[in-house]
Amino acid sequence: MSICLSLSSVLGFESTICCLSYTKRKIPKYRVKSFFSTSGTCRLPSLVFMLRNGKPACVNPREEWVMDIVRSFKEEGTS
Repeated sequence: MSICLSLSSVLGFESTICCLSYTKRKIPKYRVKSFFSTSGTCRLPSLVFMLRNGKPACVNPREEWVMDIVRSFKEEGTS
């Protein structure tokens, strides 16, 4: 299980998603609908996989299985 935290800036204009931890399980590509990177201001550099069930999953962008899924999406022209 991964945890995502939504933070707002002091002025309330900007919203940032930061991950507090990474999921411990590999996620099959067929469960991933899209993905995005967290902000550079986050303490834990992460990708967020949006799953087909609507839930987000924080993943380590340096894990080989994560890079394989990202590469696959880029080859298909989606993200």
